[in-house]
Amino acid sequence: MRILTYPQQWRCDECGGLIERVEEGWLEWRHEWPNDPRLYGFRIVHHFSASPYGPHGTCYAAQRLPGRPLSFFIGPEGLDKLLTILEDQRVRELAGFAEVIRRLHLPGHEERRATV
Repeated sequence: MRILTYPQQWRCDECGGLIERVEEGWLEWRHEWPNDPRLYGFRIVHHFSASPYGPHGTCYAAQRLPGRPLSFFIGPEGLDKLLTILEDQRVRELAGFAEVIRRLHLPGHEERRATV
């Protein structure tokens, strides 16, 4: 039986720096509550505690945008959580959401993305 591997590092969509461990990352998104609660504008960024902009700045827009730690969306359980968001029709921007799934779950996708 083959063991699935998951990406271990990502590029921050804010600063372009390397997110070296899942604990350093955050997935953020936008919505226009209450008019349109569907999610869009997905970005993988440094969590405020790992941001190279600290201590007085951050890649993560916690003050303005909702989100969750990357660890919440990694592994089989994380993929299930992402697919549940999709099933519940809570996504306005399907292409951006699909790209997040690829970045979090397809080994080598982040590296290929950086060369395009």
